Amino acid sequence: MDDSSVIPERVLLVQTNKDHWEKPDLRRRIAEKLLNNFEWELMSTPLGLFGVMDTYSIHNQETMYTVIMNAGKGFIQSFG
Repeated sequence: MDDSSVIPERVLLVQTNKDHWEKPDLRRRIAEKLLNNFEWELMSTPLGLFGVMDTYSIHNQETMYTVIMNAGKGFIQSFG
């Protein structure tokens, strides 16, 4: 994990499975931008977060599995 993927104002973390020695993973940057620009009330719901994760090119033909977690609330939801 790269520290630059943590969004301090919102305490959000976006991770992808891209190898760090390859070209930058644009999916992560797009997800971070979308999460920063959405209203917090929408992003605090699984449906709102899934809306971001299901956006092309974040969710593309190579995406096999998406998971949304909230450790503070003990919440986990997966989409496969």
